[in-house]
Parts: sequence; C-alpha cells; structure tokens
Amino acid sequence: MSCDEATLGGCEATEEPPDTPFLAVELDVLHRNVDRIARSAAERGLALRPHGKTHKVAEIAAMQMSAGAVGLTLATIGEAEIFADAGVDDIFLAYPLWPTPRRVERIKDLAQRVRLSMGVDSAESAAQWGQALQGVEVQGTDVQVIIEVDSGHHRSGIWPDQAGVVADAARAAGLPVAGVFTFPGHGYTQDRAETATQEAAALTTAAAALRASGHEVNVISGGSTPTFATADSSALTEIRPGVYVFNDAQQVELGTVTFADVALTAHATVVSKRGNTVILDAGSKVLGADRQPWVSGGGRLPEHPQARITALSEHHATVQFPEGMASPGLGDVLRVALITSASRSTLPMSWSSFAAKKTVGLSSIVGPSRQGAAMVSPPHSPGFSIVEQDLPLPDGRNLHFYLALPEGHDHYALLPVFWHHGSPNVGWPPAPMLDRALAEGLVWVSNDRPGYGGSTRHRASRHRRSP
Repeated sequence: MSCDEATLGGCEATEEPPDTPFLAVELDVLHRNVDRIARSAAERGLALRPHGKTHKVAEIAAMQMSAGAVGLTLATIGEAEIFADAGVDDIFLAYPLWPTPRRVERIKDLAQRVRLSMGVDSAESAAQWGQALQGVEVQGTDVQVIIEVDSGHHRSGIWPDQAGVVADAARAAGLPVAGVFTFPGHGYTQDRAETATQEAAALTTAAAALRASGHEVNVISGGSTPTFATADSSALTEIRPGVYVFNDAQQVELGTVTFADVALTAHATVVSKRGNTVILDAGSKVLGADRQPWVSGGGRLPEHPQARITALSEHHATVQFPEGMASPGLGDVLRVALITSASRSTLPMSWSSFAAKKTVGLSSIVGPSRQGAAMVSPPHSPGFSIVEQDLPLPDGRNLHFYLALPEGHDHYALLPVFWHHGSPNVGWPPAPMLDRALAEGLVWVSNDRPGYGGSTRHRASRHRRSP
C-alpha cells in the first residue's frame, strides 16, 4: 500500500474487505481526532506531545507531527528506536527505566539521532543514569531528564514536594533537568475536574521544589485523553494524551467522546444466535481482555448502543440485545468499538500491513486481526503479560505462539528461551518458570501444537508435532 505519511492520503483501495474478524480505521475520523486535539492544545498554549503507544504506527505519528505535535511520548526504548527510524526527532521516554549495560548502549545510540528526554523518579536512578551517560550529547545538548511525580494515580512518581531531591541528584550526576511530569491516570476512575485540580497542584508543588533548589523549569507536563479537556493550562506547559487518535468504548462510557469519534473498530460476523443473544467471531484475542471494572461490557456496538457484550472468550463475543428489540441475524457483520485502545495490543506495529478500502463512502484502513497480539496476565503471576501472536509461514501455514513478558522490563534486552509444554493450547508457563525468568532476564516462548489453538498442521504429517 502506498500512502502519504503525513496525511495518510492516496491509499490504494481494495475491492472487498477481508474475512472477519478484522480491524478498520475510519480515516476521516482519525484525521478529525488528530486535528481537534492539536488545535485545542495550541489554543490553550500547551505543547502537544502525544503518546505513541496507542497506535505504534509511523504514519500516524507523522500525521500528529504535521498537525503541530512537538514530539512523541513513548514508554520503551524499542518504541523509541522504531519511531526514530521513522524520522521522529524529539522523544520523551516517560517511564522510569533502570540502566543496564544494554539499555545504556541503546540510549546512547538514540541520543545521537534524536533530542531525547527521560523520566526518572528516584535519586538512585538519576545517579545511575548520570554516571552511565557522561559525555553523551543529543544534537548539541546533553540527555535531559524530567522528574516524575505522583498526582494521585499512585503508580510511579516521587511525592511532589520531594521532586527537588531527585533533581539535585540528577544535577550532581551531570544530567540536565528539564522539568517535571505526571500521569493523571486516576482520571479514569474519578471526577475528571477533581483529577485536573490534583494534577495542577502536584505539578505546581513539584516545579516550586525544583526552583527552590536552583533548577530552571522549562517543562511542566501532564495530561491524558480523559483529562485533556479539564487540564489546567495555567499550570501545565505540555500535555500528553494518547488514546484520542482512535478513541474506544471506555472513552464513550466516560463521556469523553461519542461513538462518532471512535476511529478504530473491529468488524465481526454473527455466527450463532439464540433469541436475543448473538455470538460474534471476535473474542478477547481481537477485542482485548483488559478493562476497568466499571465498563459495562467487553466492547460496545456503535450501531446498537443498547446492546452489551456480556462475555468474551478467545474467539467468541456474547452479545445480549434487550428484550423486544430486533437483533441481527446470522451472517450479519457488526462494528465493535474496542474496550480500550487495547488497540495498543491488537494493532500491528507496521501500518503497511493494512489495506485501504472504501465502505459507505468512508475511507478506512482495514487489516486482519491476526496480525496483532492479545495480551493477558496469568492469574498466578500478575507481574507478567502473555502476548499471543500469529506468524504466517512461507508455505501458507500459521504458527500461533506465546511470549511471557515480565512487566516493567525492556523486552529487547531479555534472552528468549523456547519451552515446550505437554498440554495443548497452554501459553502460561508455571509460576516457578516465571520466577526464574525474572531472576535470569528471560522471555519464555512457546507455541500451540498443530491441530490445537491457532497453529496449522503440516499437510504431509499425521503427527501433532510443532510446525
């Protein structure tokens, strides 16, 4: 597919959509979302630095930069390397990475290619990074750090009044301090105006702590998609929403947007029906399994807002329609707004794996959902994510495989180790293996046996061996 990277225009259209389930992006809605947020940030005097983990697509990043974004926010070094390769030249790693020899080398390499900022939330981390990065420059200036503070989400981040301690440690280690940032993630579960007030108070306190220690504060960064509209532009200099490019069912239920603002949907076929209960051929592997307790179901149907997805299994969605309401018939194709921009885990890393099409007069980008990855946490080890993906083989067969990824680690720096399980369709390693992975820096890799799960048998073999 050939598209203009800055506008996603000129995309070649396919005659027919792929078989369901597939993902579709409405380009006009995507453009509108990008332009609306960029325009609002500019009107409020805020620098826009959107989070790229929502889409992980170079062409969408180019669209955001063209609309006025000053750079991208990212969570991992791997993401930063990919977007640097795509031409993004100003990157903020808003994550408290801990230095290891391999991470340090990769950060040094990035620093030669982009203007790089890093988040830190402890004096120890600042000192370690300062020692590791002595003499490294980013386009004529040193790698700079931004101090993360906790504004109420209670995840990572130092208490706001302690921000000066971390900044002093960074300065002593030779790292320039650019300012402070926070993530108001609790805006997903409480009043957003209250969250914005807490965000502004925390950042104001943190900025004052830095100034009291003799630091110049150039960056005061906050924001998320649900708190974007209520963020205090008199307290912030920069804002970092991410989900807004696509939006999702969660944002609809929060009241942040309407279904008309949801650009990314899954398309699924009704494959079974009993009364007002229908079964779709898109389950948790397509729609995602991660959702807040208050969300009303496993996704929402924009054309049927009264319906609810009451259950998800890997390849099935159970949809309940109200009594007395006409429900879709077998073979009907429905649009489903994802629970979250778990688009993050279902979208492929490369936009070029999608094909453009025209439907009902709207430009869309569509792609088979199998190109993505579904992420879940094993019940016995909540600190891990199990990523499921499909690998098309040259002979047309498919290999369905699992990666057991420890959360909070740079996965590119870990050693992949294959393990073979005796039970079919089991992607979760036993708890002792996960403990060993943390201790040794491993990623466990396994695959579905042919004839089970998603792997295809070799045509010439009757044995259920690995493909």
